[in-house]
Formats: sequence, C-alpha cells, structure tokens
Amino acid sequence: MNAARTGLGAALLRGFAALAAAAALVALAAPAAQAGSYDVWTCRGPVGQPLPTAGWSFSSRDVGAPDDVVLTDTCDGGGRLQLAMPGSRAIAGSPKGYLTFAAPAGTTIVGYTLWRYLYAPASGAGPAHIFTATIRERTPLAETESGCASVLALPNWDCSDAGSASSPLAATNLYERRAVALDAVQLAVACISNGCDAPFDGRAAMARIYSARIALDDSIAPDAPQLSGSLTEPEPVDERGTLVVESADEGSGGIAAMTLSLDGGAPQTIAPAGPRGSCREPYTVAQPCPAAAARVFALDTSELEAGAHSVSGTVVDAAGNVTPYGPVAFAVAHDTGTGPGGGDDGGRGGDGGRGGGGGTPVPPPVVIPPAPIVPQPLAGNGSPAVRTPRLTLDRSEVVRAGTRAARLTGTLRTAAGQPIAGARLTVTARELGTVAERARTLPVVTTGADGRFAVTVGGSGAQRVELAFAPTAEAADTARATAVVRVSASLTATRSRARIRRGQAVVIGGRLDGAGTAARGAVVELQAVVRGEWRTVGTVHTGANGRYRWRYRFVNLTRDTIFSFRALVRSTPGWPWPELATRRVQVRVDAN
Repeated sequence: MNAARTGLGAALLRGFAALAAAAALVALAAPAAQAGSYDVWTCRGPVGQPLPTAGWSFSSRDVGAPDDVVLTDTCDGGGRLQLAMPGSRAIAGSPKGYLTFAAPAGTTIVGYTLWRYLYAPASGAGPAHIFTATIRERTPLAETESGCASVLALPNWDCSDAGSASSPLAATNLYERRAVALDAVQLAVACISNGCDAPFDGRAAMARIYSARIALDDSIAPDAPQLSGSLTEPEPVDERGTLVVESADEGSGGIAAMTLSLDGGAPQTIAPAGPRGSCREPYTVAQPCPAAAARVFALDTSELEAGAHSVSGTVVDAAGNVTPYGPVAFAVAHDTGTGPGGGDDGGRGGDGGRGGGGGTPVPPPVVIPPAPIVPQPLAGNGSPAVRTPRLTLDRSEVVRAGTRAARLTGTLRTAAGQPIAGARLTVTARELGTVAERARTLPVVTTGADGRFAVTVGGSGAQRVELAFAPTAEAADTARATAVVRVSASLTATRSRARIRRGQAVVIGGRLDGAGTAARGAVVELQAVVRGEWRTVGTVHTGANGRYRWRYRFVNLTRDTIFSFRALVRSTPGWPWPELATRRVQVRVDAN
C-alpha cells in the first residue's frame, strides 16, 4: 500500500491536499500513459477536478425491496460514487449490488488505482448473518475479491472497515494494483447469508469510490491510413490543396489525433471529438475515441514556391500508438496568365452578345494555342536522362530464413517503358517493429543496359528497404520504391509443470525468435480455452533476447480440471510479421 503512493498516486494526493487546504485547483501534470495503454478516470481527475462516472455500471441481484441496494452519485459536485444497503432494518434473502468497470472487448485491465472506502456492519443474529463490502477482480479463469466483512464473519475476513469515511483522500483509502490482466473490476456490497438483521450501529454496508484510475491495454496501432484529395493527384495544385486521411483503430481506445507536416515543418493536428466529446484527456469512458475517422487537411499553397513539395503525418490512438503515413509528393504550379475569354476581349465579346437591334456584332477573338513544350534531354542520371522515371521492384516482400541475405531486384524505365541504363539508385534500410526505427544507408546500385538492378540486404529482424532515384546529384528524389525484407519469425511456449494442485502456480515461458531487435518489448498474449474458445487471460512483454515468462496461480477450483494454454503475438500495423501462435500446452490442476 505504501509503495502505491509513489509516482502518479503521490501527485494526486498532493493535488487533493492542496485542494482541501487552499480551496483552489493546483495544476499538477500527471504523467501520460505509455504507448500500449491508456487511463480512464472516474469522479476526480489528475488535478482533483470533478469528473463523470460513465465508465462504471450498476447492477444488482436477488433484491427483494427497492432500497436493498441503493446507488448514489455525487461526483459532479466533488463527492463520491457509492453503493449502500439499509442500516436501519433487517434484510430478507441475499441481495447483492455491484459497481462494475468492464474492459472493452479485445483488451484487458492492466492496472488500477482506487481511492475507496469499504464498510461492513455487524449483523445482530450472529456469525450466520454476514454483510460484506469488497473489491472483486474478474478474469476469464477466476474471480477473486478482497475487502471487509462484519467482525462476526469468517476468519479470512480481518476487518469491518477499510479506509477513512471522514477523509476521502486519506492515504488509507488508496488501493492500487499493477501488472494484472483482468476482464473487470467491481465494488460489491452483499448480505451473503440467507437474511441479515439490522446492524447494531445503524450504519449501512457500503462501498465508495472517491476517485479511480483504470489502465487499459491497447497495443494495436491504428490501421495504415487511406489517403485521397488533390495532393494525391498527378496534376499540380495552385492556391489550395487538400489531403483526406482515413483510418480505423482495432484497439479499444480509438483514434485520438491526426497530424500533417508540410515539407518536414511543424505539424498541424486535428483531434476527433469522439462520442459525446469524450476523446480528450482525462478520458472518462472505456472507449473514448472513434473507432474510425476521416479528416480533411487543407493547405494554402499560394505562398509556396512553385515546384516539388511533400506532406507526411501520423495517426495516433488514445494509448499513444502511432502509425505514420507519407511522404506524399505533390507539385505546385502558380497560374499567372489570363485564360481565353478574359480581360477586355472577353468584355467586348459579352457586349456583342447583348446586341439585339443595331450595330455590327463583334466577332469572337481568335485564340492561337501555344506551341507544345517538348521535354529536353537532361544531362543527368542514366541514359536516356529523364526527370521522372518508373521505378519498380519485382516483389514487395521477401521472407528469408536465418542469416541468409535477401536479394531485391527491379527495373528502372521511362514513362514510355524504355529501359534506363547506368542510373545510380540510393538505398536505405529502416528497422521495423522497434520503438525507435533506426535507418542505415546501403551501397548505391547502378542499373544495367536493360534497366535492371539488384540489391543485397542482410541483417536481422525486419526492414523496410527504399530505393530512390534523383535526376541529378543536387535534385530531390522523383521516384521511389519500397519492399519489406524480413526473417521468418517463430514463437514457442513451454510449461513449468504438467500437473499441480489447487493453490499452486504454473509458469509458461518461451521465446520469440527471428525478430531481431524488434523482439524486445513485444506483446505476448497468454490464452486459455474458455467455454470452447481461446480467450486472452494475461499479457507479458518479451525481454531483450525475446524471452517471456507468465505465472498463474489456481485458487478457485472445485474439481480436477485440465487447462489448455497457448501464447500469441498478433499481427498489427507496424509489426511486419503475421500472427504467431504456439502449439497447445496443457496443465492438469487437482482440486484436492
């Protein structure tokens, strides 16, 4: 509990204490969630500001009277979210009330922090009549709970009061869990016997939330965007250009922002509003941003120099995962002349058209089309020398085994299809699947008499190899072609023990091979067969050598069971390998 006060928890406590002492907001910058997860806040935000409680849902079971379980929400005024049972009367049956934060489909809760208060009063009828107030955690395999029951309860319950009811932000109210993989977090109040007498002290069983921060896993970057608009067309633009960026996000957070940068300059950003304006931090709902978005970037090109330019940008989801796009090359051509029918001649033509009774009609002006411009040969790169050739690769992806180098081949031709001989092409290889994708320059290649060329690519993992052509040594590139070269990757999984007893743990570990430097920090999902289908029950990250370990303890079993597990690394944008899944490994767990 004390360790949980560090970092973000300590910053929140300092902000809340300042609020109480000075009756004013103290702006404390809470650290943003790392890429791969995002935070959802409830009731109070990072600087103590009141927030809604839309992320949590209320439900009840076995309720005999309307006020057996009552929900109270005063968070909008800086209060609390509370479940409570009657404190002044006896309760029939076994009513239960729940406040639930459920992870969206396809994701998990990887950590949470609650400022909570739990109270379970003593029942007048003795140990058989028990109130409880607990925090429950749900996974696909088990359901566990911790908290308080009455002082007359079973021996494994050691308290009837958890936290401070008079000081909402006291340190004793701070409850934090890290490195978990949960389907849901619940606060629950219940009478767990068949009926409970009225509490001695008249206080109701209750569970309160003063503030909550739920961290949700989202390691899936947005899809590679589809681009359209005038900047993607072959014709030059003048005065105004548009780029339409469309993308979707398979992760749970949704698309939080799109950026565009002109010629490598400062980016402009468009942030989708999301459902009900929820796509802004601090997030207050489990799926804050739209799953798909299309935005239009408009550029004023009237102030740009005529010639070649480019735009590039990113699509960012709520968890900070980034998918880049571009560069998109386009040309600017300013029209400074007057078209046919303009100026004075156009005016006279209009007047002649209005002549209805007298005068001689003015004949339309004779327009002499300009002579066609014939491109002149360039004294530049290759023969024949052209400004914009066609650069193609024979394959867009090459998969190789082990340390064997890959061979990329292609052709350089004119627009009419004539081979270009003796042209020099620059080659760049960029690592894929890593946090910081490093680039390296490979030797220049020269086309043969038939326009053909070949590039040898070594190294580990996966790389995006780009070949570029420039008409002269000083000019910008006018043609590019890319291909992905990757080593065939594999994933393994082994179990520490084939048979264990209830209460014991199993460790499943393995290795991601063939991914090179991208193997470090890869997300490995551990899945189990639940109700006949594979479901994710935990996630871990690989180490620098691609190895991973996951430990699970079996505690809630009533009969001997054989569990089937496997490990999985998904194929996501930015991760160049297909989905990798291990063979099934089985563990037998004996209930006794």
